[in-house]
Amino acid sequence: HVCARRWYLQRRRPHPWRVPMSLYCRALSVGVLVGVVLRLTRNDDSPAVSATLRPSFTHNDGRRPRSVLGGAPRASTAATPSHGASDQQQQQPRSAYHSVGKLQSLPILDLAQPGAIRQAARTRSYKKEIIIFESDKAMAGWAFYWVNQMRRKGYEHWLILADKDESCSSIRSQWEPMMTTHGEEPISCAWSSYPRTHPGWAQWQPRKGEDNMHNVYILWSTRWWVALQLLREDVNVLSLDVDAVLLTDIYALLRSPPLSQQDVIITRNTDASQSLNCGFVYFNRDGSPDGAPKELEGSGCPEQHVAAGAPSVPAAEWVCELMWERTRLFLEVDARALAKMPAREVLWEQ
Repeated sequence: HVCARRWYLQRRRPHPWRVPMSLYCRALSVGVLVGVVLRLTRNDDSPAVSATLRPSFTHNDGRRPRSVLGGAPRASTAATPSHGASDQQQQQPRSAYHSVGKLQSLPILDLAQPGAIRQAARTRSYKKEIIIFESDKAMAGWAFYWVNQMRRKGYEHWLILADKDESCSSIRSQWEPMMTTHGEEPISCAWSSYPRTHPGWAQWQPRKGEDNMHNVYILWSTRWWVALQLLREDVNVLSLDVDAVLLTDIYALLRSPPLSQQDVIITRNTDASQSLNCGFVYFNRDGSPDGAPKELEGSGCPEQHVAAGAPSVPAAEWVCELMWERTRLFLEVDARALAKMPAREVLWEQ
């Protein structure tokens, strides 16, 4: 206690070169006041200030849902920056697959019904290309964000794949304000009753019954079945997850060598596992029309099939079918015969 008291008294003694704190407070107050005065008297029309303003869009050009980017349309008097990010995007060359304003929207469809896949392919594809991405009603915000991404890049040849009919109805209903208030175009959403109706799902749902992840797994597997049916309608399919950002015209890469020569393109995780990540999968029907590479001639199956007179099937199609068949085997295995029931998450990762 005595030591503490002495330390306190020493701290209280005025130091010969220490300035009282009241002077610091006064100096700080004066500095703040001067800063405020300078800010109020500054010319707000200077180039430095104008260059920070974002451009406004007084009409709908199909590139973005405005509320997604921040509320109501901005006033038409806002200055346009000379080198802003939005301005740079406007100056980028238009994609060869720019389809905004060229396609009709699609009514809600059950893609498992006869003729529905063909209708979707004819209505929503462009230059034999279509993009699919998944959403349920709870993820509608993510879907809207992705619609914004698509349209800003000039892509209208896409289709939202939902888990249920009611999800499509909810997604469209939530999008209505974008159409009535901001003049956005309708969105196209479809779902598929198959493979949801496959009885094999029952053995993989939790003991307490169906949960949200159960529906998500069904939706994830449905995209491979839907992609396969679209490929059979002679369109290339780009399947994307919505938790991403498009930084460039993706078709400038996919439709140019060397990627244009590939049948299937799948991204890979950058961690130590180097495992496949199906958040980006491109099925290219016309990737390798000549069959196997020359260095593999005589050693693969394509030449043998052609020699036997078998019909030629694009490699992208049979790879997609293989992905779907893997899921179907997962559904048709008798889980009761397994010595140990694996966790469904482990199976999906494999």
